[in-house]
Amino acid sequence: MTNKLSERGILGAITDTFSPEAFKHAALYYEEIRHFSTDIERISANTEFTYEQILMVKQYLFINKHHLEPGQAPRHFDACFEIAESWRRLMSKRDEIQPHDLILIKHELSEIDLVNKGFSQEDAHTISNKLYNYAEACDAFYISLKGTGANTSINAGGIRRPLDKHTH
Repeated sequence: MTNKLSERGILGAITDTFSPEAFKHAALYYEEIRHFSTDIERISANTEFTYEQILMVKQYLFINKHHLEPGQAPRHFDACFEIAESWRRLMSKRDEIQPHDLILIKHELSEIDLVNKGFSQEDAHTISNKLYNYAEACDAFYISLKGTGANTSINAGGIRRPLDKHTH
């Protein structure tokens, strides 16, 4: 079953970003992204960002491991359906890219800069959210899809799963 929303950025039949299918898709897609060899070039060609900037974001989001919990070993960020879909759209055609996809890149570049200046990942994420709030921009996108009858990440009470320091 294909989804009419795929033209607007939702992959296949997944319309509920809380679903087990969405989480499975995100985890599998994150692993694929780690092995892509042309994504950085394609995204930089589709956006105003340089190859080097996209490389930094890819390494930060998908490759590098981070100290997310005190006393625990570094690990990858948790996979996130919205981020996986943003990355897919950024690699696709320019006309498929949504505003929040570009905000993702700006947010991550800001966060990387702050971490490199000595901020904790959590503090850098909080500060970057004030400048480039990807979660808020995702909300706007998924709420707009909700009007199409899709079951999105926004639940009946208007509450969505937060994109926090671990999901990135």
